[in-house]
Amino acid sequence: MQTAHLRIKGMHFDASVRSVQSALSVIRGVADVRVSVAEREATIMYDPDKVAPRQFETAVRVVGCEVERLVVETPERFSLP
Repeated sequence: MQTAHLRIKGMHFDASVRSVQSALSVIRGVADVRVSVAEREATIMYDPDKVAPRQFETAVRVVGCEVERLVVETPERFSLP
């Protein structure tokens, strides 16, 4: 699983939060979505083999909001000496 953080413009009310949450939750490969109107941010846990983060931007635009920033956390890699 990987995590993506979206900074969202145009999300002002509980109704828009629910719309964004619903739009992201139905994407195949998304395991969990947390949306905060106060932070204007969505955090998404997803399977990178099933979904590309750019699909999150499309889903947010469809419900009338805009992604200002998309940050994908990459898994840390450990190397042995």
